[in-house]
Amino acid sequence: MKIGYWFLIKLILICAILTVMVWNTDLAGIPRLLGSIDAGFLPIAFLLYFCMFIIGSIRYKVVLNLPVKLRILLPVSILQNITNQFMPAHAGDVSYMMLLKKTSGVTLGRSFASLLMIRLYDLIVIGLLLIASTILLDGKSGTVMTISVVSGVFLAVLLLVVSLLIKYLAKVVSGLKWLAGSFGLSKVSFAERLMDGADDTADAVSVLNSRRKVAEALFLSFIFWTLPLTMSYVIFTHVFGLPVTFCQVFYLYTVLTIFSVVPIHFLGGLGTMDAGIAALLVMFGIMNKSDSIAFSLSLRIISYLYAAICMLFAFLALKIERAQNTEVVVEKMYDDEHLNS
Repeated sequence: MKIGYWFLIKLILICAILTVMVWNTDLAGIPRLLGSIDAGFLPIAFLLYFCMFIIGSIRYKVVLNLPVKLRILLPVSILQNITNQFMPAHAGDVSYMMLLKKTSGVTLGRSFASLLMIRLYDLIVIGLLLIASTILLDGKSGTVMTISVVSGVFLAVLLLVVSLLIKYLAKVVSGLKWLAGSFGLSKVSFAERLMDGADDTADAVSVLNSRRKVAEALFLSFIFWTLPLTMSYVIFTHVFGLPVTFCQVFYLYTVLTIFSVVPIHFLGGLGTMDAGIAALLVMFGIMNKSDSIAFSLSLRIISYLYAAICMLFAFLALKIERAQNTEVVVEKMYDDEHLNS
C-alpha cells in the first residue's frame, strides 16, 4: 500500500472519530474547562515535559557513544520526538539521522543503530510500566485485565521483532548483500551506498550493545518515560482538578503510550488518542462521556501549546549553533589568510 493511500485512510479515520466525539459532547464545555484550570501549575507541567527532552538527549549521547554536543542533541531530540508525533512515516526519525549527519558528522548507520537500541530500551521500560500499573491498579476488573493482556501481547511482539533484528542484523545485512550481488545491484551507486550504510549500522549495533551502556540507557529510559507520566498527573489533578488517583493516571498513560505505537495516528494522535483518554476516564468512572471528551480536547490544546514552544526553542537553538559554526569557519579563514600574508 502506498503511503498516500495509508495517509488518506488515517485522515478519514481521524475525521470519523472527531465527528463522533463532537457529536457526543457539548463543545461549550471546552472553553468552560479551560477557563477553570489552575494555570499556576502549567509551568510546572511544562518543565517536566521539557526535562523529558533533556533526558532524551543525554540518552542519545550515551547510546551514540560519540563526542556529540548536548546543545545539538537537545534540539535534535525535540524535533525528532515531536515530528514523529505530528507527521506520518516516522519523519522524526529521518530528521534525527539527517540533522546528526549535518551538524555533527554522525553516519546514517550509526544514528540508525542508536534508534534501534533506543526502541529496544523503550519497549522494555514500557512493558515494566504496564506490569507495574496493572498491579498497582489492582486490576480485578475484566476490562482492565483485557486491555492489559492485549497491550502486553502487542508489546511482546514488538519487543521480539526489534530484539531479533538487532541480534541478527549482521546476518540480515550479509543476506541483502548476497541478493544485491546476485541481481547485479551491488554495482549500482544507490544500492552500493545502501549496503555500506547497512554495514555501518550492523557494526555500530555491535559496538553500542555493551552491558555498561545498556544499563545506563535503561536507567535513562526509565526516567525519560516517568517524567511525562508525572506531567500527566500534575495536569489531571492540579491543572484541571480531576478526582483521579496516581495509579489510574499511571495505567491510562501506559496503555495510551503502547497504543501510540500503532501506525494510525497523525497530528499528535488527534482524535485517536483523545478518544482513548475519554474512554479510559469513563471506564474509571471519573467523568461521563460528554465531559471526558471535552476534557480530552482541552488537553489537546495544552499539548499543542507545549509542543509549539519546544519546537520554537529547537529551531532557534539549531539556528544559533549554525551561526556560531559559520563564525568559527570565517575566523579560521581570516587567521589562515593573515598567516599566509
